[in-house]
Amino acid sequence: IAPSAGNTQKWLFVAVAGEQALRGLAGACGVDGGWKAAVVGVGDTVTGFLYEKMEKPFWMIDLPIAFSQMSLMAASMGLALDLSLRDIDEAAVNALVGLRPPLRAVGVMGIR
Repeated sequence: IAPSAGNTQKWLFVAVAGEQALRGLAGACGVDGGWKAAVVGVGDTVTGFLYEKMEKPFWMIDLPIAFSQMSLMAASMGLALDLSLRDIDEAAVNALVGLRPPLRAVGVMGIR
C-alpha cells in the first residue's frame, strides 16, 4: 500500500497454492510442511540509473520490509506463518514458481 524506495517498485509477489507446490516451497526453505498458502517475494535485478551509486539495490531492502508488514497483518488476523528470508534454496524456489532472470526469489512467507 506504499511505494518502494525511490518509487521504483522493482519487486512483485507470487501467491502459491496447491499441496505439491507448497510442500516443495517448504522444503526449499528448510521448513516442515503444513502450509495452506505461501507468498514468494521476487526482486527484479535489472539495474538502472538509480542503482548506479547504490551499495544494495532497493528491492533487497524493500522486500524484507514488505514481508515484515505482511507478517504483522497476518498476526493481526490470527494466522500463523513461517517467514524464510535466509538460507532458502533460491534455485529451487525460482524453479517452483517459474522465475527466470532477471527475477530472483528473495523470501517466502508460508501461511499455516
